Amino acid sequence: MTKKVRFTGKTAVVSGAASGIGRAVATRLAAEGAHVVIADRNADLGRKVAAEIGSAAEFAVLDVVDPDSWRQLVEGTRVRDGADVLVNAAGILKAIDLESDPIEAFTRVLDVNVTGTMLGCQAITPRMRNRDDAAIVNMGSVSAYVGTWNLIAYDVSKGAVRNLTKELAIYYARRGDRIRCNAVHPGVVQTSMVDGFFAENAEERDAWIATQPHGKFARPEEIANLIVFLASSDARFMTGGDYVVDGGSLK
Repeated sequence: MTKKVRFTGKTAVVSGAASGIGRAVATRLAAEGAHVVIADRNADLGRKVAAEIGSAAEFAVLDVVDPDSWRQLVEGTRVRDGADVLVNAAGILKAIDLESDPIEAFTRVLDVNVTGTMLGCQAITPRMRNRDDAAIVNMGSVSAYVGTWNLIAYDVSKGAVRNLTKELAIYYARRGDRIRCNAVHPGVVQTSMVDGFFAENAEERDAWIATQPHGKFARPEEIANLIVFLASSDARFMTGGDYVVDGGSLK
C-alpha cells in the first residue's frame, strides 16, 4: 500500500499541538510531508512534540487569546513565507454552574474556544492567500448540537465555532480566496483535557460512557484522520461543512 504524502512542501499550523487531538494531527501532517508549527502555551510539552517529530516541525509558544502572540508566531516561524493549513485545536473544557460560578469562568471558556479560533484565522489567513488550495479546520464538538446541564459555557462556545466556520467559509468564497474552512465535531475523546475534567467531576465518567454505543471513548488519532483529510486537497470541494465523528453518540 502506497504511503500518502499529501502535504509535501506545505506548511501547517496546529494550535493546541502539545497534547491530545492537536498532537495527533501535527504528527500525522508531518508524516505526510508537511512542515508543522507546533503551537501551544505549554512550552515543555510543545518542544517535546516538536523534537519527537524532528526537522519537519518547529515550536512556537502561543496564547490563542492574545493577538500579539499570534503575530509573533507568524513572524517567527516558517509561516512568514506562507501557510497551507491551519488547525485550530486549542480549547478548554470546564464545568460551569449557571448560578454560583463567576461570569469570568464563563467568558474564559468562550475566549479560548471562540475568540482563540477567530484570532487564529485572522492571523494566518493573509499568509494563505498565495496558495492554490489552503484549508482551515476548526475544532467543534457534539456539544454544538446538544445541551449538557453543567457545560453551558463549553456548549455555547462550540455552537459558536460551528457557525463561525460557516461564516468564514462564505467570507473566503465570496472574496475569491482559495481557502476552505470546515469544522470537525468529535464526541468524547480520551485526552488530557477530558482526563482533567473527570479529575474534577469524577461522577460524570459513567454518564459520559453511557452515551457511547460502543462503550468507549475515541482515541485522538481517530479524530485526526478526519481533520487531516479535510486539510488535504482530497477535500478540495468541501467547505463550510460540519463533520461529526462521535461513534454514534448523536442518535
